[in-house]
Parts: sequence; C-alpha cells; structure tokens
Amino acid sequence: MIGRMKPALFSSLPLAEALSLARTQKRLLLIDFTADWCAPCKTMDQTTWVDRKVIEWVERHAIAVQVDVDADEATASRFEVRAMPTVLVLRDELVLDRSSGARPASALLEWLEGVLAGRTELQSLQKQLDPKNPSESLRLAEKLLEGNHLAEAQAHLEALWLHGHEWQPEWIGVRMSYLVGTIDELITRSPQARETFGAIRDRLTPRLTTPEAVEDWLALNSVLGHQQRSLDWFDTVKQSPPEWLQAERQLFELLVESERWADLGRFVRSPIVELERHRDIARHMEESASRLPNAGDLIEYGRQSVRDWAKTMITALRAAGREDDLKALQNDARRHDPSEAMRAATEEVRLT
Repeated sequence: MIGRMKPALFSSLPLAEALSLARTQKRLLLIDFTADWCAPCKTMDQTTWVDRKVIEWVERHAIAVQVDVDADEATASRFEVRAMPTVLVLRDELVLDRSSGARPASALLEWLEGVLAGRTELQSLQKQLDPKNPSESLRLAEKLLEGNHLAEAQAHLEALWLHGHEWQPEWIGVRMSYLVGTIDELITRSPQARETFGAIRDRLTPRLTTPEAVEDWLALNSVLGHQQRSLDWFDTVKQSPPEWLQAERQLFELLVESERWADLGRFVRSPIVELERHRDIARHMEESASRLPNAGDLIEYGRQSVRDWAKTMITALRAAGREDDLKALQNDARRHDPSEAMRAATEEVRLT
C-alpha cells in the first residue's frame, strides 16, 4: 500500500502468491481494491477491517489482500474495478461476487456469509426487491450495472427516473445525485441507454416553463454531454429569468464551468443570502463530522467550500459590474470568517 499502513488482517503476499496459497489451503481469496486518496477506503480501514468479527471470518475462511489501484492498474483493469472501495471474493480464479462502496462490519459480514453459502448479492437483491422502493431499485440497478447487465439496469433506471419520486417524494435529493450519476455511468457504456434517455430529454424540451421540467432537462443534458443546449436555452431567458430559476444549482455550476462570469454575476440576485446558505451547509457538515473519524479534515473541507464559493462570486460580481454587491459580499464573508484564507479568497479578481 502507498501512503498508509494497511490493517493487520491483510496479507503482505503479492496477489499471485496469495491466490496460490488460498488454492492450496482450499480457502477463499478476498481482495480489497483501494486507493490512498479514497476517504471511504480509509473509513473501512479504521472500522470494518479492524472489527473482531470480520477478522475472525477472514481467519476461518480466506486469505485477504489489499490492492492499491494506482500502484497496480493492471490488476484493477483485469477485474474491471471502477469504484473504490471494491471487494472481490474468489475461489481459485473464479470471482464469486463483488461489493462496491464502503460497508460497516455487520453489512460486510452479511454479504460474506451469503457468498460462502453460494448466494450472490444480486440474487438476494432480486429476490427481496420491493418494486416501489426507489432505494432498493437503485441498489439493484447499480449491482446489475456492476455485473454488466446493461439492459436490465436500464429498465430499472428508466423507471426510477420517471417514477421514483412519485413512489417516494422525499427521494428527490437522491434522484438528482446518485441516480443521475448511475445513469451517467450507464449511458457511457450503452448506446441504447443513451438513445432512450435522449428521447426522454427531448420530450421535456417543449415544457421548459416549470422548475421540475427544467431541472430534469438540465440533468439529462449533463449526462448526455449536451451542456451547450443548456447554455443556449439560458441565453434565451437570461434577460428576464423566472424567479424560480434562481434556485437552479445546475445552472450556477454550468456557468462556472463555462466561465460565463458576467452572466453568473447577474444570475445570482442575492449573493449574501446564497453565501449564508453555504455557511449553513458547512455548519451542518461540521456538526456531523465531529462524530466521525478524520473530523478535522471534513470540517476544514466545509469551511473551504464556503471560501471557494465566495471567491467565485467575487469574480462573477466584478465581471457583472456589481461593485456595491461585491464589497458587501466581501465584508460579510470576512466578518463571519476572519481567517487569512478567507481574506485571500475574497481579494478582488480583475479579469483580463
């Protein structure tokens, strides 16, 4: 491993030797694919992989090794590892099952016991699925995608996109984050999925007069790689945008990515209100992080996100010629965070 000490249950044997030893001893081979930059991997190192019951399970049934994907890209490619952490269980050279994402000890042990009994997680998810539970459907779709069952994954993701928020209205936040990300991954691998979600986007195009339609349309443009369509539409409404468009975070991010600073400076009507919203998010993050490992890093990340937003808006307000609002934002930001880091972030940037 690079950059940190690996938990004691992992063997220091090279992968080929560990596989040979597991075969000789008629044991399973457990591979944890990780990376030095992966925060969930570090969390598992500090919690799951030092859990007494997990250690006992590995001692009874497996040889365990960790593979750093940056140090051993060939092995990560061989096993088609796309996310960290990913845990594989092999018998000889046959992959019995895989698990992606951080898991607490109890969830990992439940999965490992299933593998030992000859039951894959995909089979369990399919058997237990409540078709009107969007979280279960998304987990199944992710597992299908992981196993390269693209058509089946598409069917679930299409249903979730169209109906998941109807089945469970409070799921809307997950819909616009994890679901969008999963659809993005699917369409990079499936031309059929790209065509399907492109058609769904096109059906929205004549209805860009409501917040819901615009939010969906912008999200699908993003995963389809058609951000220019979003910018072209914005240009048609930016002179007198509807009030609700101010809440559309995707447009903010798109204007930043395309460096449309003057447009951004005019788009955000109440910069100090928005800055306070970012401070609220950082305070919530700080409260949550205080109960977690590496709390200091997470707390600083939240504070820095506020500074980064302030820096972005200083640039945008100057480009838009809103000097009074720029000064007010600068003063407000420094009053709440008098650090040198905030002072540096809110120095006036003069665009060339």
